[in-house]
Amino acid sequence: MTDDSAVARAAGTLYQPALAQVMVNALGLHPPGTVLELADGRMVRVAAPPASPDRFARPVVQVAQPGTRLPTGPPFDVGAEAVRRVLPG
Repeated sequence: MTDDSAVARAAGTLYQPALAQVMVNALGLHPPGTVLELADGRMVRVAAPPASPDRFARPVVQVAQPGTRLPTGPPFDVGAEAVRRVLPG
C-alpha cells in the first residue's frame, strides 16, 4: 500500500487494513477525481482507475480547466514519472 494515500494513512483506524489494501489495489495510486500537476505544468484530473494491475501508477486523466478544475478534452494515460505533485481537491 502506498504511504501517501489517504486510504493508506487511515488503514487500521478508519478502515480495516485488508479492506484498505483492496481499495488501493482497485483504485490505483491516484483514485478517480484526484487533481494532479504534471511535470510539464498541466493540471489534470484522474478520470478512471488503471485498466489493469500492471498499470497501477498510470492513471487515465483529462486536462483540467485552471479555474474550475473541470475535466476537458480526451482522456489519456500518464506515467508516474509525469506526475509532479498531487493537488488539493
